[in-house]
Amino acid sequence: MSLLLSSLEHYDALLHSSNSNSSSTSRKNLQVTSDDDGDEIAICNLAALIPFSLPPQPNGHVHYLTDLFGLVAPQLALAVQHLNTGDGSIVRDLQGLNDRCNIRFTLEFLDTGLVENVAVDSVLRVTDRAFPPVCAFQGASRSSVSMYTAAITGLRGYPQISAASTSPLLSSNADAPQLFPLFGRTIPSDDAIAVPIMEHFQSVLNIQHLAVLYVNDAYGTAFARGLHEAAAPGISIKSVEIAPGSVQANVERAVRELKQTQYQYIFAILNQHHLFYDILLQAFEEGIAGTGRHTWFFSDASLGAILAATPPIDSPLQLALQGAGVITASAGVPQQHNQQTPLKSYIDNLNEFLNSPDDLDYLVRKSPHPDAFATTNMTLKEFDIQDPFTPFIYDSMIALGLGACNARASDNNDDYFDGHDHFHAITRTTFVGTSGPVIFDPETGSREPSSAYCGLHQIVANSSDIANSGNTTFRVTMASLYDHGIWKQLDDASPFVYADGSTVPPSDLPHIQVNPNYLGTGWRVAGYVLCGMGMALALGLALWTRAQSENRVIRASQPFFLTIICLGVATFFASIIPLGVDEQIATETGCTVACNAVIWLLSIGFCVTFSAMFTKTQRVNKIFQNPRFTRIKVTPLDVVKPMMVCLGANFVLLALMAALRPVAWTVETLAQDDFGRDTETRGFCDWSHSIPFLVPLALINLGCLFYAMVQAYEARGISIEFAESEWIFRCMLVIALAGFLSFPVLVLIHENNNAFYFFFSATIWITGSLVLLLMFVPKILFLRQKESQPSMKMSIMRGSNSNSARSSLFHDPSTLNFSSSEDGLLVLSHPKTEAELRDRVVHLEARLKKFADRCSCRQASDDDLVMIAPILDAIPEQPSHDNNGEEEEDEEEETSSLTPEGIQKTTSNGEFCSTATPDDVVDHHA
Repeated sequence: MSLLLSSLEHYDALLHSSNSNSSSTSRKNLQVTSDDDGDEIAICNLAALIPFSLPPQPNGHVHYLTDLFGLVAPQLALAVQHLNTGDGSIVRDLQGLNDRCNIRFTLEFLDTGLVENVAVDSVLRVTDRAFPPVCAFQGASRSSVSMYTAAITGLRGYPQISAASTSPLLSSNADAPQLFPLFGRTIPSDDAIAVPIMEHFQSVLNIQHLAVLYVNDAYGTAFARGLHEAAAPGISIKSVEIAPGSVQANVERAVRELKQTQYQYIFAILNQHHLFYDILLQAFEEGIAGTGRHTWFFSDASLGAILAATPPIDSPLQLALQGAGVITASAGVPQQHNQQTPLKSYIDNLNEFLNSPDDLDYLVRKSPHPDAFATTNMTLKEFDIQDPFTPFIYDSMIALGLGACNARASDNNDDYFDGHDHFHAITRTTFVGTSGPVIFDPETGSREPSSAYCGLHQIVANSSDIANSGNTTFRVTMASLYDHGIWKQLDDASPFVYADGSTVPPSDLPHIQVNPNYLGTGWRVAGYVLCGMGMALALGLALWTRAQSENRVIRASQPFFLTIICLGVATFFASIIPLGVDEQIATETGCTVACNAVIWLLSIGFCVTFSAMFTKTQRVNKIFQNPRFTRIKVTPLDVVKPMMVCLGANFVLLALMAALRPVAWTVETLAQDDFGRDTETRGFCDWSHSIPFLVPLALINLGCLFYAMVQAYEARGISIEFAESEWIFRCMLVIALAGFLSFPVLVLIHENNNAFYFFFSATIWITGSLVLLLMFVPKILFLRQKESQPSMKMSIMRGSNSNSARSSLFHDPSTLNFSSSEDGLLVLSHPKTEAELRDRVVHLEARLKKFADRCSCRQASDDDLVMIAPILDAIPEQPSHDNNGEEEEDEEEETSSLTPEGIQKTTSNGEFCSTATPDDVVDHHA
């Protein structure tokens, strides 16, 4: 006789012998008899519903589940042994139980066949028999089976405690209080387990999309519904159902539906071995398993199929299970805080039991199919808690035993207790078992979720099997544990390895290629090249101005004025640099700064350039109002005044805009996929929020430009040295036309980043370059012409002296200084003075002709010469001015000269025309 299961054999024999003992009686669900010492004891016969076999195949062959029997039966027997002997090595509450409770326990096994009808037949057979009586049932593993058996046992008054049936439909509640009135379980229901499962998906994996594949039986349907209810708002769960025992066509349909979801995480609720294998093989063929991109998790119901699988190495099934996991209720860890837990004691006791051949032989004899199990020559491996359910099996038997003793202790008479008393005592019993603190919900009979652990288990291929046979088997190792509402990584466990071979959770959706419409590198380089060319041009002309600062042409135009224009245009060019910034080379904050920098640089560049041209144009207009001004000279203070006004107005508006409504970098979505993810985006500077400041800014700058152009147009008749007023007007016209023509084009192409950037950059470059060229090229060409034609210098000086002489007719000569070293542009002609002179010349020429016709030659006195000189000087020589202020004499020029003999008119070829005496001239002037 075995030392370990001695009590089971003893009380089993006592139970059967009590049937012939007249002193033994059946009281409710117990058999009351006397022990060897003559003390009264009550024997509680516990019936365990275990799948020992599968339904017969068409050829009549029956497959017996020897491994499952070898896994479950020893735990049940060990629990009964500890109840009978009061062994508290695992559960402390059992210590001394045999001394304070006169109830002893026996064990029998009933085959469920994993199907409802076989299980129901087994339950009806034992509940209908007269002897030996059944005290309670240790429930079936499948929820669909337990729903039938629990209904029968509940109606007949027998408690049933399951260790694996997790369907929420089995919980007694207000909606269905009479369906399963005496059903309980030491494992939380699926709706309770669904909470940590969804917590893992949402908090640990951070996924928002989950596909759920489930068998549409009681277990699968309730589990899937629990996942939906536990999901946080915002997570998308798409469920695909499949009928139990489905044919290949249904398997293919279900897998195609999974593929159509495009979800990368799949949670499968499959409680049939063949369906488990068929689904994974089809998923591999469809490319949603074994690809390294999809991650599969399974419920507790698939553990048996996983542990029983022996696929060839690198086969579709092995590849499909790589990186897969199981999330299920768990017994916790063998050691915690460096202390041995009840689970560790349980493992040690069970391994000792499995090494006892006599005990194993006793269990085989107790099985419904002793011949079948005996012929298999069953050998059991060392127990390593492969199946997380095994501790719950031990605890379910402990709950039945402690509940019976507690019911007996609360019974006030000698009739013992019935099934209802027994069940109520169970739901109020608490103890620390192998699966942690066991606490029942008295309302539902299910275990409180907070009293159980939940574990994430990695499916791992056994490398030793691969090396020895070429096939592999699988085991599960716990990677993390859900304890008191928090998922914790185990200290001595390896991190979970996903299908892609990494420990980083992959994306829950297929990888997409987002087109951000970044500015093309070639376009950005082209824009920066234009910027560099423009700034090099501005710098080169500024240096040229400095080098030629002593030249008459540059002094006349004033180096300060020209340098200011170069500085302003260079700033204008600089706006191309931030215009080419996007999120490809900068952060969102950097892009926002660049957007505002474009506005600042454009405004400042315009103000600086415009101030210089505005100042000179304003000076020209003053000459138009007052013909006595003879020279255009712009001082630095003249330029600074309008520049400060323009810059001040712009700065105030720009500062307010930056503080209140800055231009912001915005990324807009152009296209999305089926999941609302952006597939095409475009980043741009959003001006819409800054319009209240941009509109006044544009009005101020354009208004000033328009005002300066009006002034230049009004003074268009004034002729200045080197025709500079005309070039200034053309520069302002270029700025106005560039803005007028480019604005509508930019509006039309603003959605194309490359086109917008290049056109904007080209507009800035062309505008700035034209301003520089219009201001500097005429001066450069004039200097080259002067160097190549030295004879022109005398013509210029002669023209200047001639104009000075004519101007002296209307100005005080003492106030003018026409030295060639003086800065500023000389006024060559004024529309008002020229009109007056033309009228007087015409009048004088008519009189002179009249005098010439009737005059006689005589000598003129000195007084006559003094009187006639101003009149002769006022007669214009009618020079022809080119754009550079040069004078060219006509090929045949008629001149007048004063001689002692009188006034003589001769042509350029020396021919004598006529003479007039001084008296005639004096009379004419009078």
